[in-house]
Amino acid sequence: MDKPLDKTYLQLRRNRRIALYSLVVIIVLASALGIKSMLTPTLSIDKIRTAVVDRGSVDAVILSSGRVVPEFEQVISCPFDSRIVRVESEPGTQLTPGHNLLLLDDRLIRLDIDRLQDEIALKHNQREQLELEINRQLDEMNSEKDILSLELKFQEAMTEQVKALEKIYAATAWSVKQAELEEEIKKLKKEQNLREISRLLESNKKRVDGLQIEMRLLQQQLRKVEDLINRATVKSNMKGVLVWIASEEGATLRQGEILARIANLERFRIEATVSDLNSARIAVGLAVKVKANNEILNGNIHNILPNIEGGIITLIIHLADPSHNNLRSNLSVDVYIITESRDDVLRVNKGPFVNGPGEQEVFVIEDTRAIRRKATIGIAGMDKYEVIDGLQEGETVILSGTDDYNHLETIRIKH
Repeated sequence: MDKPLDKTYLQLRRNRRIALYSLVVIIVLASALGIKSMLTPTLSIDKIRTAVVDRGSVDAVILSSGRVVPEFEQVISCPFDSRIVRVESEPGTQLTPGHNLLLLDDRLIRLDIDRLQDEIALKHNQREQLELEINRQLDEMNSEKDILSLELKFQEAMTEQVKALEKIYAATAWSVKQAELEEEIKKLKKEQNLREISRLLESNKKRVDGLQIEMRLLQQQLRKVEDLINRATVKSNMKGVLVWIASEEGATLRQGEILARIANLERFRIEATVSDLNSARIAVGLAVKVKANNEILNGNIHNILPNIEGGIITLIIHLADPSHNNLRSNLSVDVYIITESRDDVLRVNKGPFVNGPGEQEVFVIEDTRAIRRKATIGIAGMDKYEVIDGLQEGETVILSGTDDYNHLETIRIKH
């Protein structure tokens, strides 16, 4: 027959079983907590970018690209059809006024000078011949006037004689009337002669004036051609740098073709391009900030070119300091066109944590945790976003991209 177990033994075994069960529970709980800890990601504060929400102004900007170009560039064109005889300067040469660039063939121009000089000499000869002809005609007309004057005096004397004879009945009344008519005819002839002389003088003056005008026009053409001779030696008329030149000796050039470009590299402006989708927001006079070699330069839109090519608008920007040391010809720059300014608003530094304006999922750091929160973002400036709602001044926000953590409510932060 079995003997009952000792109560002390039974109590001891029960206590061991309870301890075992407790150990199992502890192990299970610890494992669960460890797994949870392993599933909650940790970010090192040194590996992420953060910023504190503050208050200030934000400028709404349109970001575009630009290029630094000389504020003034001189283009020298070919003054006449010619060919290049000799190239006397190379691109990159520092120029001063009067510096020789090219020598052009001027033989055709010299032929034009000879032709114009011959035409002027011919017109001069025609004027001398005309003056001789005028003098001859005037001599004839004046001689005729003198003759008519004498004939008129003679007829006046004859009329007086006939009237005297009529008084002693030695002449008839008809003879008196005839003498008076002859006298009137002589007067009319003399008056006609004077009118002809006046018309001749006026006509000859116009002929002489016409020849004078023709000679003056020819002389003007001659001076222009002589000036072209001087321009056969192409020279710089400004201080600057030769950026391009037609360098092929013997090349044939047409009038108006570009021979050289000279740039003043002491003052610059910006040529920027922007999509035509922003055309309604862009206007002449808008303030602009230009980032050149990590330095911000102020300026404004001076002109908007009327032509749109491939959906791109070209802007001409004048700088407040066009001679800044950071400016170099053809340097690529970032251009920020300021379309709106808002003062005394909440703002935070820009970063990849924002995807445009509107509601965003952001992480705000609180002690050792980063808690996901909804925030509303307004306008975007050069380096700041406007915060409309969801964040408070003084809170710290993670700026780094957090797309991989947007399914989590909390991230552990390791300081």
